[in-house]
Amino acid sequence: MFTGCKSAKSKPQIKIEGISFAAHITYQGANYVADCTVENENSITAVITEPESLSGLTVTYNGNNCLVRYGEMEINNAERFLPQSCSIEMIKNVFSNLQSASFNGKHGNYEFKGDINGHGFIFITTPAGLPVSLQIEDYQLTVDFRNVTCK
Repeated sequence: MFTGCKSAKSKPQIKIEGISFAAHITYQGANYVADCTVENENSITAVITEPESLSGLTVTYNGNNCLVRYGEMEINNAERFLPQSCSIEMIKNVFSNLQSASFNGKHGNYEFKGDINGHGFIFITTPAGLPVSLQIEDYQLTVDFRNVTCK
């Protein structure tokens, strides 16, 4: 489940399935906080808690399907209406592409570098494989993963 022995040649395991965290997101100059639950690399649910004007907005990606809920409103297949650069979708896509990412040790953590839709990302994990941060410079997106817990 968690990373075992590590050598310079073996890629550490990343703990994505069954985690929850508070995502502190800066996206194109705006700040958001979302409580997220990840069932697996293709399924993530995010409930926006900040800013207050969006509090309660829920975005769920399950495979290629996106469900958005806000108050009484519910939109299934919402990916048709969201920008291609939706921050929650980008987090899901990074999780889905981590196995093909390159990695190295950095300051006691692991740094993974990869590509989603032609845009490079840097994803940092703890030695135990839990997410620490994500950066996609082309989209002006940074995510700090806080209060990460495993089921």
